[in-house]
Amino acid sequence: MSSPQIFNAYLDDDAVREEHAAGERAEVDALIEQAESEWAAADRAEQARVSRMFTDQPRARRAHRRADRTVLRKLPDLLRPLGAPASLTRRSADAVELDIANAERRYVVDALARCLEENERLRGELDAANDAVWELLAELDDAGRA
Repeated sequence: MSSPQIFNAYLDDDAVREEHAAGERAEVDALIEQAESEWAAADRAEQARVSRMFTDQPRARRAHRRADRTVLRKLPDLLRPLGAPASLTRRSADAVELDIANAERRYVVDALARCLEENERLRGELDAANDAVWELLAELDDAGRA
């Protein structure tokens, strides 16, 4: 074989290798683009979720009211085993507002009741219910520490 033929054979092999490498590079670039677009889509979805969680005030207020209604609905049943008066129901009070905050594993409860009838009997029952709530929260706190 003469030297121009050998040289042309090497050129042909190099050209084939370059074409093959270019095809592989294109496949790798396409995979990288696809992965980046998937990551960007996942990031946008996560940002939207976090944004809704922290900035959607009406939704947060509705969720807070829903949680408050649930607590108020369950309150008489929760207090009954602790000796709360049987007359403490939703019908006996105009409103019972509970603000329960968990700060440093302490439960703070502020129970404010505005009664339909302003009389001492109902106030005494509400005081007993308030004491029962404090006892229940103390038991929950003790159980949480154990």
